[in-house]
Amino acid sequence: MESSSSEGCYRTAWLVKHKLMLVMFEQERDRRLGDLVQIDDAFIGGERTGGKRGRGSENKAPLIAAVQTTPDGQAIYARLDVLPDWRVPTVARWAVKALWTSTHVVSDGLSGFVGVKSAACSHEPIIHNTGTAKANVQHARFKAINTLLGNLKMWMNTTFRGFKTDHYATRYLAEFQYRFNRRFDLTQLMPALLASCAVQLPAREVSMRTAMTAEFAT
Repeated sequence: MESSSSEGCYRTAWLVKHKLMLVMFEQERDRRLGDLVQIDDAFIGGERTGGKRGRGSENKAPLIAAVQTTPDGQAIYARLDVLPDWRVPTVARWAVKALWTSTHVVSDGLSGFVGVKSAACSHEPIIHNTGTAKANVQHARFKAINTLLGNLKMWMNTTFRGFKTDHYATRYLAEFQYRFNRRFDLTQLMPALLASCAVQLPAREVSMRTAMTAEFAT
């Protein structure tokens, strides 16, 4: 009986958690960044026991991270989106939805990032002769985006023991994005979330356990 009760409590807590994250996702999905934006590619998730290692791991999902900054590089707002890949057409679809026209985008030399031009944005790729990841991390123009990704990884590693990245990554990223974009007004974070929950359409457990596909897939 105790085991059954514990399982029921976990199931209820899991469902409430994911419904809250779904509300955060709906609140953030139409956010657009503008003016000056730093972007980078990254993975979310880790390796599964007995599965592929490195970038080929089945439990890793590619994402694009973007941070709107002040002229002196201070982070303002962010977007975190799961993508099927970082090819030019995929980045172009993302940019049309995620960026305002005339935004100036700063990135590393990943070839797919030229796709931001499809959203009438200017693009400034910064390519390092050293070609090392360490050089990218230390570059002053990437400080905001690297800090964001560092905080995201720290949050994931210290808060969660693991989850199905291929199913739920979008929701977990939405939670981090929701909190990040409201960090300057923490007193209103919970009241605003509860107000959004009150008008959110009901979601059944079966739909909550269904994998969320990447929005920017072909």
